[in-house]
Amino acid sequence: MSRRSSRRRFWAPGRVNLIGEFTDLAGGVALPAALDLGITLECEPDDARIELHSRELGESVTFAA
Repeated sequence: MSRRSSRRRFWAPGRVNLIGEFTDLAGGVALPAALDLGITLECEPDDARIELHSRELGESVTFAA
């Protein structure tokens, strides 16, 4: 019987506000733009722990779920 992996990968682009930083909160205009830099999250279910790892820093942190 084949078991499908439950590991998932998500990517979200970075964002920069070219103009209007915080003015949109007061009803003003803003001009945000997506960047080609972003963050990748790879996850799989584990009832006991949550582990975060940074490839750039080569460090991990683990804590109870």
